[in-house]
Amino acid sequence: MASLRGRLRRVLGSSALRRTVYGVALALSLVGVLLANGVPLWYRLHGERLLVVTSGSMAPRIAAGDAVVIRPLAATELRVGQVVTFQAPESDRYTTHRIVAILQRYLVKDPGPGDHPQYFIRTQGDSNRTPDPNLTPIGSIRGIVVQTMPGWGRFLTWAHDPEGRLALFAPPLLLILGCELLSWRRDAHAKRDGATARPLRPIRPVAGRPDAAREGSDAAPVSV
Repeated sequence: MASLRGRLRRVLGSSALRRTVYGVALALSLVGVLLANGVPLWYRLHGERLLVVTSGSMAPRIAAGDAVVIRPLAATELRVGQVVTFQAPESDRYTTHRIVAILQRYLVKDPGPGDHPQYFIRTQGDSNRTPDPNLTPIGSIRGIVVQTMPGWGRFLTWAHDPEGRLALFAPPLLLILGCELLSWRRDAHAKRDGATARPLRPIRPVAGRPDAAREGSDAAPVSV
């Protein structure tokens, strides 16, 4: 058992293994960080946005935990049946629902000659039985859904939470710290072993006694 622990200590303390552990740990951490931040940035650079879906109102096409890619569109491009993301009036959250009607409404109760109707959309989730209670102005639409990424929303939410950030950065740091501690312990053992191994002092020859120059404490002259 002691020999096994010694071999394991030597293997874990080797510089080649430390470099391998560093590389693997840093690579995994880098991949996680790039996926969590690089993918949304890539879509943003191409004029699109990656959003996380938090409810199942659009199931089964879009489930909770999925991510959707939206791109802006002009009002003239709107059609019934499109899935759009909008920000409802007096709300700080986005909603992704399907357009079921495009309507014109006056903003005043008694419109005059100078008043013009405004365009609104009526929306409904695919899994909801009734349309949304309020109409949405055209200007509140943030984009049309052009792509669905199943499951990506869960990963993005986790990666930007404190627990996810800790999971992405803590293992590489702990591995590096552990390897450094093992290396320090190995060096300490090597120094201690070197300090206890003292070399033998040579025996000085005695004048007129050449036989006494033999090494070792038990060397004695030969009697004749």
